[in-house]
Amino acid sequence: MGRPDFDAELRESDGVILFDGNCAFCRNVVGQILKRCRNADLRVCSTRSPRGAAAARATGNDPAYTFGFVTRDGVTLGVDAYAQILSLGPGLSWMSRMIAAVPRPVSGGVYDWVANHRPFMSSILGRGSRTAIPAERFVAGGV
Repeated sequence: MGRPDFDAELRESDGVILFDGNCAFCRNVVGQILKRCRNADLRVCSTRSPRGAAAARATGNDPAYTFGFVTRDGVTLGVDAYAQILSLGPGLSWMSRMIAAVPRPVSGGVYDWVANHRPFMSSILGRGSRTAIPAERFVAGGV
């Protein structure tokens, strides 16, 4: 029997993280999130895969620049997605509350700066992250 489809995996999990699977920094960040949110059943989907690109475009975004969190209740994007995901990790809810408390122009500005400088961030923080995400965490068609 094969793996369930995206919708079934979404129903059976706490959510699906959409991220740029070609970006070393992004892979490293998502790998760290998975390690720290080990009590949550989180799945991942690269926006560079056909399934992930379609999901990113469905949100009205360019797949190469989409970070999102898809749950049964809807989709959050960017810095809001980080806050929502971090709220699921033991010992990380303080970080989620801190992100939510920062005024949107500040938190969004920091998020946008990092997103627009991913090659630089990858060069200093993304090394060794190619194996950070276990294959079984990817949704069907999301690698």
